[in-house]
Amino acid sequence: TQYMVGTNGFMAFNPATARGLGNAALPTAIAGACLYPFWDDLDADIAVNTNSGIWVRTDGVAPNRTFIVEWYQIGHFNHDVQGGDITFQIKLYEGSNRIQFKYLDTQFSGTQAANSNGGSATVGLESAVGVTPRPATLVGFNTQSVTSGQCIEFSQPTPCLPVPVGGTITVSTVAGVCEGTATVSAPTFNPAGCADGVTNGLRYRVNGGANVN
Repeated sequence: TQYMVGTNGFMAFNPATARGLGNAALPTAIAGACLYPFWDDLDADIAVNTNSGIWVRTDGVAPNRTFIVEWYQIGHFNHDVQGGDITFQIKLYEGSNRIQFKYLDTQFSGTQAANSNGGSATVGLESAVGVTPRPATLVGFNTQSVTSGQCIEFSQPTPCLPVPVGGTITVSTVAGVCEGTATVSAPTFNPAGCADGVTNGLRYRVNGGANVN
C-alpha cells in the first residue's frame, strides 16, 4: 500500500492527492482515502526545534505488526518557540482493521494557544471517492475535540440483526368506501450503531469508552 504523510497532520492513501494547509469538514471532495489525526496548518521547523519532524516505525512481526506514524514536536504555522508544539500518532494494526489516533501533547502556547486541542483542525477519516454518500467519520472540525493523553480508536460496525416486532398490520376502513389505511411496524436493529446500510462511516471510541456512531 502506498501512502503520503503530510506535515499538516494527515495520511493519504493515494500519493497523488495531498491535502493542503486549509482544513475542511468531512467528507471532502478530494480524491483518495485519508486519515486526519490533526489536519491543520502545521509546521515542522528544525531551525526552531531540532527534534521537530515526522517519524515512522513498524513494531512486531507478521501477521501482528503495528505501523506507527508520529508527528513529533510539530508547531503551528508560523512555528516559533513561543507558540509551542504538539505530538501525536497514527497506529495501524495488521490484520484487524484497527486504527488509533494517539495524542501525547495537544497544547500550543502563546499566540497559538487558541489552536490547541484541535481548535483549528479537522479530526477524523474518510474513504476514497466513488461511493455516494462518501463514507467518512468526523470527530471534530475547528473545535477542541482532542486532549493530551487521549486515544481515539476507530472500528468497523458489526452487522445488524433485525429485531422482530411481530409484523403487526392494522387496517382501518370506512363503511361503504373501498379504501383503507395500513400501518406496518418496521423492525429495529440491534445493536445500536451497527452497520444497517444507513449509518455512514466507522464507529469510534475515546480512551476505551463507549462507541460513538
